[in-house]
Amino acid sequence: MKNFRTLSTLCFLTLATVVNAQVAKTVDTEGWKGVRFSYNSYTLDERGIEYDAISGFELGFVKAFSISQIHPFFLETGASFVYTNGDIFSEDGLDLSLNMVSLNVPFNVGYKVALGNKISLFPYAGLSLKGHLSGEMEMSYYGKSEVADIFDEDEMGDDSVFKRFQIGWQVGAAFNIDRFNVGLSYGTDFMEISKNVSTTTFKISAGIYF
Repeated sequence: MKNFRTLSTLCFLTLATVVNAQVAKTVDTEGWKGVRFSYNSYTLDERGIEYDAISGFELGFVKAFSISQIHPFFLETGASFVYTNGDIFSEDGLDLSLNMVSLNVPFNVGYKVALGNKISLFPYAGLSLKGHLSGEMEMSYYGKSEVADIFDEDEMGDDSVFKRFQIGWQVGAAFNIDRFNVGLSYGTDFMEISKNVSTTTFKISAGIYF
């Protein structure tokens, strides 16, 4: 009886090892890299003031690393340049427009869901580091206009000067067909870009892996 229990235990352990090995073989844990372009709807949020959403254009490199040998969990990161430009406010003769160049570095963790042959869905969530490289605010009042450096405290004032660095978060999903992908994401920031002013970004993206 003791030998039977021992043999049964060994058989169970062997079967479990074989099953785990088979699962590990069938799950796609290969990472990827590529380029991605995004159209961003970018909004400044300040209590008591309604700003208009403006357009942003983002181009960058992405790379994903497997973080599990038996499950399709991945860490996706990279770097991209973002150019944001447009009229953010227009009322009572006052018009404000913003243009800004930024560097964005995301860190997303997601799960790759296989939907068919070379077709998958990658939902994710993560953090992003944003460094704003340059930017200007044009203020026009009844035809008279002036331009200010948004990072210059003397030109913008203590309460309105922009910060160079932000940390934010985002959630989204990418739909992959072979080497091509399209995606949607939504994000906002932990750190305000200016005093009492936060930012929100909605992205539509497309890319290719190589």
